[in-house]
Amino acid sequence: MQIQKLILILSGCLISLILNGQNFSQQFADLQDKKDTVAQIKLLQKWEAKNSKDPEMFVAYFNYYALQSRSEFISIEQNPKGKQLLQLSDTATGKPVAFMNSSVNYNSKILQKGFDYIDKGIALYPNRLDMRFGKLYMLGHAENYSEFTKVLIATIDYDTKIKNQWTWTSGKPLEEEPKKFFLTSVQDYILTIYNTQDDNLLPNMRQISETVLK
Repeated sequence: MQIQKLILILSGCLISLILNGQNFSQQFADLQDKKDTVAQIKLLQKWEAKNSKDPEMFVAYFNYYALQSRSEFISIEQNPKGKQLLQLSDTATGKPVAFMNSSVNYNSKILQKGFDYIDKGIALYPNRLDMRFGKLYMLGHAENYSEFTKVLIATIDYDTKIKNQWTWTSGKPLEEEPKKFFLTSVQDYILTIYNTQDDNLLPNMRQISETVLK
């Protein structure tokens, strides 16, 4: 009887943790929709105190700091990068002389806090492909292609180790053709580097491609 009672108590604790994790996730999503960053960080701290190893908590922290690190500004340039908003022309000739653009910057110190949390999540849950891809996504946007390459190669190597047995959000397995999904995603990440049109990054592309072939 004592053993049965202990099992019931442990089962109740486990169910409570799962429900709390789901509730925290939904609350965080609602606060993101409202763009209430003050309430978000308070919820994250409460979440971490309640269940410091909840995988969704690491994802939420990462998303929070990724968004907090982002800032958008308008600039006037002759050789524009980013999204073109407005062309400024010479009134006499009608020829374009400059462009007004929207550019995005990322605060590296704030973004690093997000990377620190997602790294902890990956260390505890190495099969969570959404965590690894989320980190790659932000490294690409931050144009940190050196780290981007390292993380992608490490992910490819780990894919071989686990034979494509990845999980996704909430720990659910990838249901349809995980190998095809993974390789297609890797191709997209290689394309991210290619689209920079930076010849200095050709070795990065070659190294990633050779890892895939290996």
